[in-house]
Amino acid sequence: PTSELLGKNKNVYLDQGSTLNLTCVVHFSPTAPEFILWYHRDKLVDYRKKGRDISVKTVHEGDTTYSSLLVQNATLRDSGKYSCKPSNANIASVQVHVLR
Repeated sequence: PTSELLGKNKNVYLDQGSTLNLTCVVHFSPTAPEFILWYHRDKLVDYRKKGRDISVKTVHEGDTTYSSLLVQNATLRDSGKYSCKPSNANIASVQVHVLR
């Protein structure tokens, strides 16, 4: 299997206060990966962070798995490298820029 983060390039730009929506796609995987981990600046994303609305939704269809990371009300601190790491595929990364 292979993985990619959806988008035309490896940079995402959004306004402060917007919702960050990143989607990791795992191709050629007849069964869903055991897990897909999300990282921000090489640290595991904490979905339970107090005061933050961060969620992940994962769906497996055919031989493709989609995992979407949603960060509501993005702040400047949400800028940086994001990566998804499926249990059965390569890591995929994108650079996020939250603008004032």
